Amino acid sequence: MDEVSEAGRPPRGLRADPPAAIWPAADLQAMLDGTERAMLLVTRPDEGRPHPVIVWTNRALRLLTGLAGHELAGARLRRLRAGGPDEPGFAALLSALAAGLAWTGELTLPTRTSGTLSLTAQLEPLADGRHALLTLEARTAGRGEPGEPDLSGAARLLGDLMGGGLYRLRADVDAGLKLEWADAAVERLTGYPLPELLARGGLSGLVVPKDRARLRRRNLDLMNGVATETCYRLRTADGREIRLVDRARPLRAGGTTAATTGLPVVAAVGTLRLDHTGEPRGSGPSADARLMAELLDGTILLVDAELQPLWVASGRDDALSLALADLDGASLDEVLGEELAEQWRDRIEQALVTGRRAQTGFRWPVSGQVWHLLAAPMGPEAALLVVRPLPAGQDERSGQPPQPSFAAEEEPFLRLVLEHVADGVLVLGEDETVRRASRAAERIFGLPASALRGRSVASLFQPQERQPEGVAEAPGRFKERAAIRAAGELVPVEVLAMRLPGELPGGVLIVRDMTLRKQTDATIRNLAYTDPLTGLPNRLLFLDRLEQAIERARRNRQELAVMVVDLDRFKLINESLGLDKGDRVLRAVAMRIGNSLRRSDTVARPGSDEFLVLALATDGAEGAGKVAQKILDGLQAPFQINGDEPTVTTSIGIALFPHDGDDPDQLLRNAGTALARAKEQASHSYQFYTTDMNAKAYQRLVLESRLRKATERGELSLHFQPLVDLLEERIVGVEALLRWNSPELGFVPPSDFIPIAEETGLILPIGEWVLRQAVAQMREWHADGLHGLRIAVNISARQFQARDFVTKIRRLLADTGFPGPFLELELTESSIMRDVEETVHRLRELAELGVRVTVDDFGTGYSSLAYLKRFPIGALKIDRSFIADVTTDANDAAIARAVVALAETLKVRVVGEGVETRQQFEFLRALGCNEAQGYLIGRPMPAANALAWLRNGGRQA
Repeated sequence: MDEVSEAGRPPRGLRADPPAAIWPAADLQAMLDGTERAMLLVTRPDEGRPHPVIVWTNRALRLLTGLAGHELAGARLRRLRAGGPDEPGFAALLSALAAGLAWTGELTLPTRTSGTLSLTAQLEPLADGRHALLTLEARTAGRGEPGEPDLSGAARLLGDLMGGGLYRLRADVDAGLKLEWADAAVERLTGYPLPELLARGGLSGLVVPKDRARLRRRNLDLMNGVATETCYRLRTADGREIRLVDRARPLRAGGTTAATTGLPVVAAVGTLRLDHTGEPRGSGPSADARLMAELLDGTILLVDAELQPLWVASGRDDALSLALADLDGASLDEVLGEELAEQWRDRIEQALVTGRRAQTGFRWPVSGQVWHLLAAPMGPEAALLVVRPLPAGQDERSGQPPQPSFAAEEEPFLRLVLEHVADGVLVLGEDETVRRASRAAERIFGLPASALRGRSVASLFQPQERQPEGVAEAPGRFKERAAIRAAGELVPVEVLAMRLPGELPGGVLIVRDMTLRKQTDATIRNLAYTDPLTGLPNRLLFLDRLEQAIERARRNRQELAVMVVDLDRFKLINESLGLDKGDRVLRAVAMRIGNSLRRSDTVARPGSDEFLVLALATDGAEGAGKVAQKILDGLQAPFQINGDEPTVTTSIGIALFPHDGDDPDQLLRNAGTALARAKEQASHSYQFYTTDMNAKAYQRLVLESRLRKATERGELSLHFQPLVDLLEERIVGVEALLRWNSPELGFVPPSDFIPIAEETGLILPIGEWVLRQAVAQMREWHADGLHGLRIAVNISARQFQARDFVTKIRRLLADTGFPGPFLELELTESSIMRDVEETVHRLRELAELGVRVTVDDFGTGYSSLAYLKRFPIGALKIDRSFIADVTTDANDAAIARAVVALAETLKVRVVGEGVETRQQFEFLRALGCNEAQGYLIGRPMPAANALAWLRNGGRQA
């Protein structure tokens, strides 16, 4: 089960187990528990459940009533009714619930002390149509009508959760975030089932190229512990382009969401919903906006980050207001001019970045009139602007009232400020020479105030290509510069220039030392973009370089190669030498790969034992192959690690631009597919991507997705193949064989879906289903008169190694009353040899139940005879590969004789499978083989056909 749904489940003992999409995720629940307003989530009545049920409650409700969470979760809503069935408040509430309507009123609730509590209540139906949110608040004195509950925060987010989709991201070792789980609503939004969505790289794999930078910035904010709201577009499975609003919140170790804990971000959860706002450009301003513009005696504009107006509402008839009102979608640059438009952009960007209002004064060059601009953020990409005439007495540049000059009696105060202010302060004369300097300025420039006094301000800073503006012409915002210390050292600083107030000549420079911030920024960038173990770029930086390389290669019509390099069986090095030496091997591998590449190429480590390589201008497959072979050759020699000499073998998957993809995600995905093929082919080799690989990977993904639903849809069935006693030529049992007939895919061979079931863990529920179906069928046949027949069932290694395997067999026999001696479990050699001591223990437990065990496909694996004699097994099954040519190939005949002789020594039966000719049948009988199975005796048949076949005595060999 995924972590999101598990984290939000109620504690044991509750009578209801709400769906994961309804029970709030851990961080959302913590946030709702922190609200003062009591909340509970209830179901709406329907035909199947006519009584509303409480799904979830927050802490505030439990504090109000004194009732514990386990008393309320899963209980009917009437549990909170203090009066009888006719109580008006509850009757109105139930009516509104049934109709799916919002409701506001008063309720009386019982409390733990047997008293009652009067509350104001508001019911809010949720977007899923099946639930509603009920908010409650204690009535306050003098309050007439119940107020509106604050659903703009946590409760509104819960409503969004019901109307949209929930997903969870997992922090990767490369400081990135990968999609870990998404609910059915996300599948509906994207058109992809979750396994296919994960295989395509999560949501980032669907985002349109122009919006991918937004998703990367979103991930960086989350990794820094900052909650985000982002809008982006992605392409759905049917090719449509949709726009989504994505709200995400980071989760830190221990489940906390507080940004001040100092714990690392380990995951993030978020909600997705369609952006129904549309483009506001066409809708124009509302009547309220026009009225507000008239009341403010100004102009109100909604603009995007590039000064493109979305709508304008004007309440004046002067030249600037009329020009703004007549824009009709044109850029503001046409009205403001380039320099003034840039000033506006600065204020808009400041408002969007900080999330707070920004303001400034400006002079419109056309009329010379002075105005005031106020910018307020309206979401991540738009700002609301208010433009009004500047009132008399306010400063043109700052938009603030003028500051009074210092009188003589205030001089001690000024001296005190200059001594203790943290930033450097330089008071300048009209000729822009230093008149005064603060203690912090002395420290920044490495000179005493006496040495600074009289120096030109220009001599204190490193010259730039464009000579810095004088104080009188400074725009009034911080600019990055480099200060020159007395010893010639350059210090990064931020400088803010301001005029002295009133008519005083000169100005003031605020100089802020940026050394520590630069060092911190460099450290953060290093942590965000490099692998801490090897110092190589991580996946984020690699993707950035790959994106730039693709653009250059596209312009220059060049080719490039993307390689995924994976160390084979590196887990053995960690287990045998320890994690510390394993890390040293990884660092040595990183160095050797780097030495195999040119300076223009890039090697990155996204995590674990995998590396990524970007090789530029490879001149096609031949050049990429040479690079890959050079990497393999460089890793051939053993490593010297504190006296140990471990060796590593490597597999490399290669994808070429533009042949195998034209964007980073597609190239990496295809290189990963090629890597899987390289691992299948041979150790220490490389493989190029082909379209056929992608088709096979997609086919496997489809199979896995369909297989997950096959059991509940009734698509799986059992066929039965008979087993015959060779000496008496009579039927002694049948083997149950799993079959899958999919409505979409048709008949799927077991060789295609059984390996997928074993790899994904689906074999556990499927295997248990097969066991129960097979036993139930044989029990039915026994009751129908077919006494004495055994049922044989194949058991996978994953099933057998499960801790509760024997317990499940014991429970199955007890539940069905089926006798253990008539149940035969078939295990492969490899599955029983993995943990010999545990295998012996489990086989003895099965023998105590009377259950027989057969070693299937004997001779194809590796069995130690010393161990085999310790196993309480009932039979050895000779693999069909030896039976096929047993009458014509002397080697196969010798193997069959050896198995029979071994079985006689161990006093167990021998079964030959795959018997298709009379000659094979007679050979095995003459050899002393006990039983046989194959097409000669009977093919696998559905239950009904097998029953008719068995009643007729079968087709005798």
